[in-house]
Formats: sequence, structure tokens, C-alpha cells
Amino acid sequence: MWDIDPFTVFKNFNCAIRTKDNLGPWQKHVQLLAHEFEIEAEIPYNFFGILSGYGLVGACSSKPDLTWALFAAALELAKSDSPDNRDKFAKLFDSHVDAFKQGPWIVTLWLSWVRPNRFLGLHHDCRKLLKCNEFLGEGFAGVARQLLKEEPNGKQYLRLCDECKRALETGSTKAKSFPELNFEAQLQTHGWLKTRFGDSDGGSEKASAPNGVRYWVYNHGGGSPLSEIYSENQQYVLEISSLGLKDLSTFENDAQILAELERKNGGNADSASAHLLWQFAHEMKIGDVVFVSEGNSVLFGRGVVASSYEFSESGHHLDLRWSKIIKSSIDFDLPTSPLLEITNNADLLEKIQALFDENEASQNEAEEAEIAGEEEVEGVETANLEPYTKEDFLAEVFVSEADYERLARLLETKKNLILQGAPGVGKTFLAKRLAYALMGVKDASRVSLVQFHQSYSYEDFVMGYRPCESGFELRTGAFYDFCKSAEGDPGNAYFFIIDEINRGNLSKIFGELFMLIEGDKRGPEYALKLLYSGETFHVPKNLHLIGMMNTADRSLALLDYALRRRFVFFELRPAFDSPKFNEYAGGIGNEKFRRLVHAVVELNKKISADPDLGAGFQIGHSFLCNLSGTVTDAELEAIVEFELVPLLGEYWFDEKQTAEEASMLLKRALD
Repeated sequence: MWDIDPFTVFKNFNCAIRTKDNLGPWQKHVQLLAHEFEIEAEIPYNFFGILSGYGLVGACSSKPDLTWALFAAALELAKSDSPDNRDKFAKLFDSHVDAFKQGPWIVTLWLSWVRPNRFLGLHHDCRKLLKCNEFLGEGFAGVARQLLKEEPNGKQYLRLCDECKRALETGSTKAKSFPELNFEAQLQTHGWLKTRFGDSDGGSEKASAPNGVRYWVYNHGGGSPLSEIYSENQQYVLEISSLGLKDLSTFENDAQILAELERKNGGNADSASAHLLWQFAHEMKIGDVVFVSEGNSVLFGRGVVASSYEFSESGHHLDLRWSKIIKSSIDFDLPTSPLLEITNNADLLEKIQALFDENEASQNEAEEAEIAGEEEVEGVETANLEPYTKEDFLAEVFVSEADYERLARLLETKKNLILQGAPGVGKTFLAKRLAYALMGVKDASRVSLVQFHQSYSYEDFVMGYRPCESGFELRTGAFYDFCKSAEGDPGNAYFFIIDEINRGNLSKIFGELFMLIEGDKRGPEYALKLLYSGETFHVPKNLHLIGMMNTADRSLALLDYALRRRFVFFELRPAFDSPKFNEYAGGIGNEKFRRLVHAVVELNKKISADPDLGAGFQIGHSFLCNLSGTVTDAELEAIVEFELVPLLGEYWFDEKQTAEEASMLLKRALD
């Protein structure tokens, strides 16, 4: 009787994996097995990250005893990692490679199917990723390059698996196991998100996304407008209110979340909130498409989930990679809840996608016109720029002339400034306009804005290796590029603005630039060699740094002291009592608006007096700005219900009665 080896069985399962609508051998075999053994579990149809056996021959049945011996040795080694088991496995590994002349790479692929958490499948994409310094660190990459310089033998393969497992467990990468590493290799090397879900060209996700992708609407509720914090090619961090809960991944279902919410809130909780938290942590997956809105009438853009759920002291997070920005008002209603799945809402999906399709043509025309205009004024770039003076700044920003002079003087002498303050005091709005005022014109080419977050790195900021069609290439980051622009234009001031500066790992992001950003260490005489390229680099004297810090985010640590002494700090406070705000409020001409302003001022006194909060948690004036014309009751009620009340719930998440009393103070102002 002919004996088939176990690796060939696995190969037939993992060959040409397809989608539910186009079944490959894997699903067909599994369907037969499920029927034969009466298995009722649902057959999976998505296999992102699983190593496909397409194009591989079977192990070979001509020497089944050798193949079965390797299979048995692999199982025994996975069970007990003893010297004898390692030696036996290594010898059989080498014998198998020699006997079938198929190379060690295919053998490692078979072994990874047998015990995926013990044996690393060294496919082409994986080998390239392991040798990259930026993935698991330069130390491990050096070992990988040495072991993979030629085809490894059994002992070298086991050493590589051991070193890789150790690096995954101790490193900062999201991948913590071999299957996750394989997924990351496919994602990075093949541009997985780009090829399957479109890029900035506005390709339709619905047409190209594989089965299993889900669609969501995420309502941005941050203190800063999305238009202020977005910058090209930047990832956006999806966040959701914790309602006082810690790591959501520890819950087994939304019923457990609901029970914990009820326990924390004295029995007062709703199932909708529990289900929303469950979806954010457990159901939103890498590759899902997210439409980001501001309120229910503005659609900002479209992105793809680029990370699994993470919990830290700063909250609950998912990374989103932008694929298209439109910033468009809409004539149909979007959900007002923070998060809503719309996968099965075909009508709403069609309306949203049509909006992106319509926007693309007009955006391309505008970009072409802008390029043509730039070509016409080449050499005299500032000829058509709009002037912007100190008077313009004071007319737009609720800051006194004396404070403006202080800010200008601090930036001139120190070069580095941090604006800190409570949510809604206009930090981002002020930063850009301060830059324009000091330049004298609204020249966006001399102002760059980025947002730090927990995944932001030195490679994003300065320089690092990034995947490309042929593997990996060295690419420069946002700060490096901006410094080069400033260096080539020494007669003009440049401003690099960092939103949420204390959300990033600053030591990791700045690296050797700690010294170079000092105000008295600017210029080529202080140049240092960069980590990746080895080139000498300096920060030019005409570049200024402006960072923003939210003082109400108690989950964030203080700035690194080495970095803190390189900046000066200026605190922005709510400007409800400033002459400019009073002038603005008078123009609204709405009695309920006046009462609401008064209620917020009174509430700020209560917040400032709270020993657990303080002045840094006050409600900023920006929540009540950007209103004009006839302000309706519905507009004011929306500000209170969907912006201020949730903020108060965060402040007093463990003092429900206090939060309710504060909310009622605002609501009564609108009666």
C-alpha cells in the first residue's frame, strides 16, 4: 500500500487558499473531513498570514520512513526541548534536505504547518524581514544575516528560531509569535494594505477587499479638528471612551463588559455601550475599512485598520492608515454614535462610496490647477501668498498682545516651544497662526504638522527602512525632509509643529537629535552622524519647533527631563473672559448661548477646585467657537450632549453623581 507523508497532507490543505466564493483545495478538503468526522464548527474562509502551499511539491513518498521520522522528531522537540531531541531533529532535518534536494526553505515551511509556534517558516518574505534592522533590532538582524547568508543546516535553523522567539518576546514590534511574524512579513513586503484596499488614488475598497472585510463609521470626537491634525501619509489613532474599564481584550463577551459597567456604575449601564466596546476591541480587525466622520454631516476620509487592539494607560487604541481624504459635507445622515458597523447597510455604503468617487475627479482637477499655478510663480514663490500680520493673529486668536509678544520672544530665543492646556483652548489653531504671523505670510510650505502617537518612531520622524517592491529601502522621515527644506532657504523661518507631543516615546523618536534640537546647538558645526545612513546631519538655525500638550490627559507621563529642558512652556487657558471672545459671543446674539457660556465658566471653577482634576482639566473655549449666523437650539444641544457631557463623564468616571450634576448644570442653561 502506498504511504503518503504528513507534509504532503498539509500541503494539499494549504494549496491555493481562496475566498468563500471561490473555494480552493483547502476548503474542499476540510469540507470533506468535516462531513466525514461530523464536525459542526464553521469552516473558515480568511487566511491572511497563513503560509500558502501553492506551487510546492509534496515531501516525496519514495522515502516515507525518513519523512515520518522528521515529522515525529519535530513533534517531540516541540513537546520537550532537550539536547537529545534537538540533536535528533537537526540530523533528520539535514538528511531530509540532502535526500530530496528541495532546500531547507521548503522544509521549514512544512514544519511551520505542523507546529507554527515552534518552527518558523522561512519563506522569501520572512527572510527579508528578519534581516532588516528596523524590525527586531540591529542585534538580531545581524544574527539573521549571518545564519541566512547561505542555506542553514538543522542546528543553525534551530538557533535562528530560538533567537527570533526571544527577540519577538522582548522587542517592541506588535508581532509576538511566529504566525504574527509571517503575517507582518506578508503585510510589509507585499504592501498588503495597499494592494488589497487601495491607496491615495481613491481605489474602491468594496470592489477589491477580500471576503471578511467589515465596514465601519468612526465619529471623531477629539478636542482638535481632524483638519488640524491630519498630515500626508500619517497614521491616525482610533480611540474610544473607556467608560472606566481597563484592558477590553480580557473580556470573553459583551455581556461581561456590561456586567463590569454595571458594577462600576451602581447598576446603571446600557448594553449598546458594552457592545460598542466589545466591537472596538474584538471585532475590528486589520484590513477593515473605516470611514471617519466629524459629527453626522461631515465625512473626513477613509482608512484601513492597520493594527490590532491595544490598551495602555493612555486608553484604548487602533491604528488607522489613511487611503483617501475628502473633508466633504454630506446631504445624508451619518451615525452619531462613536462607532457603528455598516457592513450590511448597502444603501449607506453605496452613498458613501459614491461621494468618494465624485470627489476624486474634482480633487484631481484642483491639484492640477495648483501645480500649474506653482509653475507660473516659480522663483517668486511668495508673490501670491496672503500676508499675515500680528494684527491678523490677534483678530483670530483669543490671546492678548502681551502674550503674543512673549510667544514670539520665546520662540526666537529658545527655538523650541510647547503650548500646553486643557482640551479646547485652541492649541493647534494658535500654533499655525503664530507661525504665519512670525513669517508675515500664510506660507504652508514653511509649516509642517505631524501628530505623535504610541506607534510613531524614529523611522517615521528621521530615517529608516521601509518596504518597497524589491524589498526594503532607506527612506527619510518628516523631520529630516523639513530640516533639509529649511536648510536650503536660510533667509526664511520654518516651523515644525507636533500635536500631542507627549503621546509619543520621545527618546525613541528623537534619538540622537536630542542634542541637535537645542537652540544653541543649531548649525553644521554641531552635526552628528545619523543612525542608518551615516551621513552628518544638523538642525538649521531657521527652524522652530512648536509642540502641543493636553494637560487633561492624566494617562500620559511627563516629558523626558532631557527633552523638557530643551523647550519653553506656555500655558493656554480658556479665554471666556477675553475681550475678543466677548466680542464674538456678542455677535452670536443668542440668550441660550450666553447662559451656556456662563455655565461653562462656573463649571470650570468647580473643575479647578477639584483636587483630583485642577485647572489643567478646564473646558476650553474652542468647544463654543466656529458658530455663526443664527445659532439654533439643536446646535447648542449637540455641543452639550455629544461633546461636553462625554468629556465630563471621563473626568468623573468614578464619581457618577458628580458627573451628572455637572452635566445638568450645562443642560439647564439651554432650558
